[in-house]
Amino acid sequence: MWLCPILFHFFAFTIEKGETSERNVVTHIFQSYDKRTRPVHEDNQVILVKIGLNLISLLDVNEQQEYIKLAVTLDYIWHDDFLTWDPAEFNGTTSITVPADMVWRPDVTVVSTV
Repeated sequence: MWLCPILFHFFAFTIEKGETSERNVVTHIFQSYDKRTRPVHEDNQVILVKIGLNLISLLDVNEQQEYIKLAVTLDYIWHDDFLTWDPAEFNGTTSITVPADMVWRPDVTVVSTV
């Protein structure tokens, strides 16, 4: 019977320690982060944005009018110079999850359809 409380305390401590480290990373990064500016150290630096199109499903095929309707998602991948930290300083935390509206995002617009 004494084994359960010890395990509970161990797991509770581990979870709490991880949350504290993640919170510290977020505080460290976002204290001076400005999502309104491009995340580069030099103004002439280019940001390469990789875009992926994922097909979710085929919704409709109309041979007569020659069109199809698809459900898709778009993935954007880029490097943000200011979203970095040393994991050794934050209990080994190597990743965090934050709402998308907290970070700079590229302006991407679909200008034509096929």
